[in-house]
Amino acid sequence: KHYSNLVVTNKESLDNKFLAKNNQTWLNGLKYLLVKKISNKFKNKDKKKNLNVLLHAGASSSFKAIKNLAARTIIASLKYNFNLTILCTNISSKNYMLNLITKIKIFKKIRFINYTPNLIKNLRDYHIVVGPAGTTTFEAIQLGILSFTCALKNDGRDDEVTWHTAGHLMHLNEKEKN
Repeated sequence: KHYSNLVVTNKESLDNKFLAKNNQTWLNGLKYLLVKKISNKFKNKDKKKNLNVLLHAGASSSFKAIKNLAARTIIASLKYNFNLTILCTNISSKNYMLNLITKIKIFKKIRFINYTPNLIKNLRDYHIVVGPAGTTTFEAIQLGILSFTCALKNDGRDDEVTWHTAGHLMHLNEKEKN
């Protein structure tokens, strides 16, 4: 549901449920694409240094919605000896993730960070960002950080074609996410 006066999207075609409401203007199509250059910034210059991974679940920290993706990210980070940081915006999400980590029997230290008002300043510290498609993910893509993204919900507003046209090929559909 969009309650704005202006909606800008690079989607070429839109589902009927996204048609403009009264007093609403929609600008859609590839001419409104915000990212036009694919970055080749992702290089691990120091091969001895472990890669830093940031796992997040959006502003609401809805890790329940991406439970399987979160679990597989934790397991992969440990398997490949990546430094894993989990961003939790509230105490219940941190408790949920600690419980998940205990269930999958992970005993290696994982770093947790709280909500950070200006996270973009610290995003450069990460080589890989995993989480739902949103502001953090878009900023990571803009910085040239390898990002694995998905939708929190399968509500039709988020399709992988949108992200692929932005030069981002790591967007998981609902089946892949689960």
